[in-house]
Amino acid sequence: MNFKRSEVLRYLLLVCLVLSIASTTSAQDPAAVQERIAAVKQSLATSQRALRQLEWIETTTVTIKGEQKAQILKKCYYGMDGKLQKVPVLPPGGGNKNEKLEDFVESAVALLQKYVPPDPTLIQRAVDHGKISIKVLDPGRAAALVFSDYILSGDSLSIALDLTKNSLTGCSVATYLEQPKDAVTLNFGFGSLVDGTTYPANITLTAPSKHLQIAVENSGYRKASQ
Repeated sequence: MNFKRSEVLRYLLLVCLVLSIASTTSAQDPAAVQERIAAVKQSLATSQRALRQLEWIETTTVTIKGEQKAQILKKCYYGMDGKLQKVPVLPPGGGNKNEKLEDFVESAVALLQKYVPPDPTLIQRAVDHGKISIKVLDPGRAAALVFSDYILSGDSLSIALDLTKNSLTGCSVATYLEQPKDAVTLNFGFGSLVDGTTYPANITLTAPSKHLQIAVENSGYRKASQ
């Protein structure tokens, strides 16, 4: 994707705030709304800058029928060119090689990379076609934006937000590969460091037709040694 995550989050939060205000009351103070949006923008920009100064460990675990088949650890950091670098610190382990399954996993991961981070262009397309709805999770505190037919016919992207903190708390995707029977779901949660920096804490990819689950956890954040 060519869009920065901070730009995506700002767009989503703005849409959510507008929809929330429009559906609940017209007596909101415009100045207060603008102040809230400005606070969100500043918070997101600060987090993005902070993450580029850090390194962390990405742990990917592949499970089939409840049995762990592989676990890969990678050191992650941003290079001098500003691109995210991932260096293996522990190679895949466990299980026998299954090329057919590996192909499926690669296809699933490639597909889900189209959903995360969300693409503002596809979001706008969904809005233009009336394929957006807002779900109130906790009145005045939490809501979710749901985009239908986001990329494929019948798929959906749901984005949950904490309205009290103007922060994105998670994403979920329901989609499929070549056929609907090859359903794939993705759940994406965010964490927060002591200084308030937000980061993608965990990602879970599930493919029921293959009895497959891929869990990705990001942890051990510290000042980059590069």
